[in-house]
Amino acid sequence: MLKNLCFQLNIRQKIIMGMILFSLCFGGIAALSYSNIVKVENKVMLVEKADDFSNVILEIRRLEKNYFLYGSKTCVDESKTYIRKGLDLLKSLSGSLHARRDIGVQIMALQKELGLYDTLLQAVCDHMQPGLYNEKLAGQLRESGQKLVEQSKEVTRFERRDILRINTKIRNNILLSIIIALLLVIVLIFFVTKNVIAPLRLVEDASRAIGQGRFTPLQVTNTHDEIQRVIMAFNSMVNELATRQGQLVQAQKLSSLGTLTAGIAHQLNNPLNNISTSCQILTEELGLTKQESFTDKLLHNIGQETNRARDIVKGLLEFSRHQEFSIAPNNLHKTVTMAIKLISSQLPPNITIKQQVPETMMLLMDRQRMHEVFLNLIMNAIQAIAPDAGSITITASQHEHLAHIEISDTGSGVLPEDMDRIFDPFYTTKDVGSGTGLGLSVAYGIIKKHNGTISVASTPGKGTCFSINLPMAQAVDEYTTTAPGHTSP
Repeated sequence: MLKNLCFQLNIRQKIIMGMILFSLCFGGIAALSYSNIVKVENKVMLVEKADDFSNVILEIRRLEKNYFLYGSKTCVDESKTYIRKGLDLLKSLSGSLHARRDIGVQIMALQKELGLYDTLLQAVCDHMQPGLYNEKLAGQLRESGQKLVEQSKEVTRFERRDILRINTKIRNNILLSIIIALLLVIVLIFFVTKNVIAPLRLVEDASRAIGQGRFTPLQVTNTHDEIQRVIMAFNSMVNELATRQGQLVQAQKLSSLGTLTAGIAHQLNNPLNNISTSCQILTEELGLTKQESFTDKLLHNIGQETNRARDIVKGLLEFSRHQEFSIAPNNLHKTVTMAIKLISSQLPPNITIKQQVPETMMLLMDRQRMHEVFLNLIMNAIQAIAPDAGSITITASQHEHLAHIEISDTGSGVLPEDMDRIFDPFYTTKDVGSGTGLGLSVAYGIIKKHNGTISVASTPGKGTCFSINLPMAQAVDEYTTTAPGHTSP
């Protein structure tokens, strides 16, 4: 269970848990060491008092010898004073918690023995005669004094041994702390190397491989941590890059196709001119008038379709020709009409385009690039409607110094979750091969370059409406001071 819990923790939680364990471990060792240091301090105080008591006992024994040698009552009085001092020291020792716990029995024995010594000393003094003393009492007094000396020394030795024991324990605690610290450092190095550095090195190597064009995702290990999320995000990025690389290749193909189309259109222009000229010469040679005969109708149709084909070729040439961005007053109706003509070959028979654009509306725009905007938006609408029947409506109206243009369709609409990304480069909801995801992004960039705005509103299942606002031609003076990339017409 603990192993499963460790695997479910992320790196941050593992680090926090390690810090808590580290703190508890060293906190416990520190508390134990502090307790031992306090014990040493108390033991040192006990040893000092035990030494004082030993000195008191030695002084009592010295006075005892002098008393037996000289029989001076002064020695007895001084001995009594030292006995009281010794009893006070023992009483002080018995008041200490550490002393009661460690040498309580010895203190009680010393108190009892010192009381007996005091009694015997008084008895010897009472039975003392000039030059004579009671040998039995004197022997008991000497024996009691000797016990006091041995017991006091034993107490001192015991406390000193205890100090050495505690000191050894402190050294062991310090050594244990060093060992634990080294083990934690080794575990930390192993953890960081295995769980952080090694996966990041894999990400680094995979990033270099991406730079060389190899889009290989990394294996995801179920570690439930930040590294797993980083690798999953990296794999998502790799998949997205691989997809977008394919889209870029497709866009490059389309660009090459545009160049090829321009060449084909240029080559078609000469035959169309010859057909148109031949049709006119034949009509003049036959001396036919309009609606005069079936032949005249056929020649008239040939002339109309030739002119129509020539207009389409001209539009293709203009659309494919690369020019510098140039803002100038242009007729919106003609621009929209040309875009509709260019895309008419891709318009299914069950989809209609309705144009409601004033014929006299003049806008500040680059005609070639606005062709591209309308082509992209109309093509997007066609793909949203097909294969069902539907309609595309293009309207324009003036609002103060801006022209408001709407391109609406009756297609499938856009889902709410896709609305925020609809103008992102390479973002598409179409099937693979049906689009590059660049059309709306390109249109957005062109409108922004015209100092205009483009927005979208959509209802899933009912249709989509793109709204464009562009400066009117009469706003040219104001626009030329703000439009990016403007060149004088």
